Amino acid sequence: MSWHRPFLSTVYSGAHKTSTYGCGRTCAAAGCQTLLSRYNPCAYCSVHEHLARREPRSRPARKPQERICANPGCTVRFETRSPQRRYCSDRCRNAAFTVARGCKDRTTGNTQSERRQRAQGT
Repeated sequence: MSWHRPFLSTVYSGAHKTSTYGCGRTCAAAGCQTLLSRYNPCAYCSVHEHLARREPRSRPARKPQERICANPGCTVRFETRSPQRRYCSDRCRNAAFTVARGCKDRTTGNTQSERRQRAQGT
């Protein structure tokens, strides 16, 4: 029994023709003499293709600011470049969140105000 592969033209009878963009084109970058493939739609070679893309503007790096942690129980000073950062760590951020929301502690089941009352002895 002999196996043979049918011609691609019979398998893909409805396939579209591959687009070509002309022979003998060179890279549009100044001083580059690279010949482009007829199948390359870009006017630049792969080394200079970044010239065809619009590069996003980069912002200059912000100067670091020294801040004090916004958690009432923490007095740590820390440096940050982000104007939104208010806490020195995730631990302080979570602690401030539980105090502000009156959330219950996962281990004891008490709220922050209940823990404070118990600590004061009332």
